[in-house]
Amino acid sequence: MSPRQENSDRVGTAIAHATLYQELELARNEAEEANHLKSNCLASTTHELPTPLNGIIGFLQKRKRKIQARKSNFLLLTILSQSTVTIAVCCK
Repeated sequence: MSPRQENSDRVGTAIAHATLYQELELARNEAEEANHLKSNCLASTTHELPTPLNGIIGFLQKRKRKIQARKSNFLLLTILSQSTVTIAVCCK
């Protein structure tokens, strides 16, 4: 292989590497921005979620005995248990 061909190959390889590096940098920046947005969303959710859920949980806990007496209120008991779990997992 001639020196000219070797230099040409090296230049081609360098250009390919530079292009890959730019693509990698762009992908990394997009991933960091997505992670930042996700973190902000979770922070907002964990801050905003407890207020209404605590009201729902409190109301349902006061009505729990009456709800348990009626087997048709399975949905309300599910809401109570799931909202309690959500508060415990997400917001504590």
